[in-house]
Parts: sequence; structure tokens; C-alpha cells
Amino acid sequence: MSTVSHDSHGFFEYNMGFGDIIIRYTAMILIGIVGGLTHQLWLMVLVMPVFIFAVTGWCPINAVLGRNTATKE
Repeated sequence: MSTVSHDSHGFFEYNMGFGDIIIRYTAMILIGIVGGLTHQLWLMVLVMPVFIFAVTGWCPINAVLGRNTATKE
């Protein structure tokens, strides 16, 4: 018997709307291009978390601040 309730949402629920995701992808592309052109490895490494947050639709900053721009179904 499981003690986990499937009705409640966990900490990792979607909290970014489509506009936020598009902004994240745009930032990711720009950071990647600037990092590649200037040969700055730290900028290219910074692209990975931005990509992961954009793909999952979850932002830790939004989660901590309690913001949610995702549309409710």
C-alpha cells in the first residue's frame, strides 16, 4: 500500500507558461552563440541548466517565489 497521494502536486509541477519557455530558449541560443564565438566555456556550460528548465517547464526561481505562469487545464 502506497502512502503517496497522487492527487497532490509535488514540488516539480509545471510553473512556466509558453511565453516563458520561448524566452528561455531564446536566452539559451544567445548565450550559446556568444559563448561559442568568444570561446568562453563557462557560458557554454550555462546553457545546459537553461535548456533543462525550458524543456521541463519548471523553474526553481519561480518555485521558490511561488510564481506560476503555466495555464491551468
